[in-house]
Amino acid sequence: MLGLMIMAVVMAGVLTATARISTLAVNAQSTARCNALLNSTVEELRGLSYEQLETRLTEGQTSGTISAASSAGNYPITWTIANTATGDDLQRVKVTVSWQRGEVVNELTAVTYFYRYGIANR
Repeated sequence: MLGLMIMAVVMAGVLTATARISTLAVNAQSTARCNALLNSTVEELRGLSYEQLETRLTEGQTSGTISAASSAGNYPITWTIANTATGDDLQRVKVTVSWQRGEVVNELTAVTYFYRYGIANR
């Protein structure tokens, strides 16, 4: 009888651990996918000339939503590019990617600077 109780407790623990590991795997997958989107967006901006960047930030698409599939179903990922001009020749660009899993809203952010004349030695 004692053995059955111990076995029941062990099995309950195994089932709980399995459910938690599954949730952690889905969260890790979501974070990796959003990190890839963040990096590709920043690299896309870095590939533009300064004039193209200014045009993109004033006239182009600076936000959007994509649908990402996971083992837990589809969920929206929202990305935003925010420009904070810090001078005539310097742009500060913040790229934010956010997604919601259940009740929790997650967010990744990257900030990068663009100088009209490239990298300057001073």
